[in-house]
Amino acid sequence: MANERVHQSGDVGFTLVGLGKFRALSWKGLSTSSKTKHVSYCEYIRKKEAVERTSRMGKLQSYLRESTSGNASVADPDLIMPLVIPESPATKVPLRKEWFKTLPPEDHIWLSKSIFQESGKLKSQLQMWYHPPQIPLVFSQPPASPNLFFHHRFFLWMPYRMWNARFLCSQPGCEGQQLNSYGLYRTVRRIIDRVDDYYMGTEYLECGKCHKKSPAWNQAILRQLDPAQRLMFPAVLSYKLALDSSIVDEMRDRALGNTPTMLQRKLQEAHYKKYVATVIRSPWVNLPHSSSAGPFQQPRPLHLTGPCRPHTGCWTCTFSDVHSRLHELKAKVTSTFGTILKRDSTKRVLKKLAGDAAGTAAWSTNVGNEHGQVSCLDFSH
Repeated sequence: MANERVHQSGDVGFTLVGLGKFRALSWKGLSTSSKTKHVSYCEYIRKKEAVERTSRMGKLQSYLRESTSGNASVADPDLIMPLVIPESPATKVPLRKEWFKTLPPEDHIWLSKSIFQESGKLKSQLQMWYHPPQIPLVFSQPPASPNLFFHHRFFLWMPYRMWNARFLCSQPGCEGQQLNSYGLYRTVRRIIDRVDDYYMGTEYLECGKCHKKSPAWNQAILRQLDPAQRLMFPAVLSYKLALDSSIVDEMRDRALGNTPTMLQRKLQEAHYKKYVATVIRSPWVNLPHSSSAGPFQQPRPLHLTGPCRPHTGCWTCTFSDVHSRLHELKAKVTSTFGTILKRDSTKRVLKKLAGDAAGTAAWSTNVGNEHGQVSCLDFSH
């Protein structure tokens, strides 16, 4: 069958390998594949010495060497080589075991190389924001997987390790007891942003007295940070849903029509637009029938809201934001501010005095602002 195809097309690339574990593949399919095992095998055949030219391996070696020399001047190899992502997470990836369950598979490889050493320990130089590698502008062949186009940003929140901050336990009976680091938290949280998602990891903190463990994004720990450090935390977390702070800020203005349902529709529209643009951009979608593209893999479905209803989650995150600013809101309600002050004196208020206070004052002086609020009230004899 393969010989007939070679005879009809005149392309020797359709010749079967016929030896080794890849005997069922064609020369062209083996040389253009981006899988790690295929690339390694082709490199082994090219460099092998003392091979008889008339044998199967000799003919394959000549084809691979000619194809390599013919494509060497196409473009810079650092620009066109795609990042190869395995279909399933490998056991050698230095990533926390529990993170495999909550972190998307497309982010396992690049994130493990950015945060962890080969031994599995955290790198000494850490940062808050980690961005995925940039997608190449030119591809010499279709990528092995659509994961390359669906990477997410990652935010690492470790105030104890990064700033050497001092945190105290908030449990009854542990006042003044300092919290110590207990490694990475087992769960990675998914944060919904305006047009896409990003993921957040944090550290575990343990009390040396009661041995209670808390993640560093707990409100009891965030309240102990300085305002400048507290503002670096980018999200508002609830039990099931997490939203970026910029989204929650839109819910502070309770104008007509500004509802969680409207916010949900805006987020779905923005996320769907970004998803469609990514799918259209992906080269493997445009080449599903190419002989070198291999089996077509469907892109991952769009997933926005998580396990709970989105408008309910918006309300929950809004309540969490209000609760974190409760002292500020109380101060605004109980305080009077103004830029224009006016003074007025009257005797009408004195007529309302009753009991022992009746008849004790002769004049009432009021100081108000442009909002009609009384800032000061003074009774005089």
